[in-house]
Amino acid sequence: MTIWKTLSSKIVDENPFHTYRIDEFERSDGSRGKYHYIEKLPCCIVVPVTHDDQFLLVHPYRYLQKQRSWEFPMGASEAGETPEEGARRECIEETGYDAKEFTLIGEFEVAPGTVAQKAFVYLGRKLFSSDAFQPDEHEGRLPQKTVTQARFQDMIRAGEITDSLTLAAYLLYLSHVQS
Repeated sequence: MTIWKTLSSKIVDENPFHTYRIDEFERSDGSRGKYHYIEKLPCCIVVPVTHDDQFLLVHPYRYLQKQRSWEFPMGASEAGETPEEGARRECIEETGYDAKEFTLIGEFEVAPGTVAQKAFVYLGRKLFSSDAFQPDEHEGRLPQKTVTQARFQDMIRAGEITDSLTLAAYLLYLSHVQS
């Protein structure tokens, strides 16, 4: 197994959302290189399921794709928040709903070759309107809709759901409910 030894790490740029780093490293054969990557706080994803077993989706605008994207509510945790606290806050900010039942159903690395960030996926059941609802200052009130699992799968096949984090969260959801 090849192990890379970090020789130095330099912050190139940082903002409230991410840190851009360049590390100098040495491989086990003695050769050296540079690795460019982004560090982010943990990603918190909620699979909100309504009382009639439908998914609640949001439709944020994604700048890099220049279009809106149907997704599960998600976002980065804030400094000092646990992933569950971040997931609950994101769900409330993006949908106006909280969940009486909140269960961690899995975690995964977001993009291990380019981003140092872990995602935590929660299943939210028994949704209720939250008094703490304050739309995110950057996104405002997001369009949303509920869909059955069959419709969700149709949306995937039709290319209407393309967000990789939503797709990964759905796989963890399926694994959870089928176990």
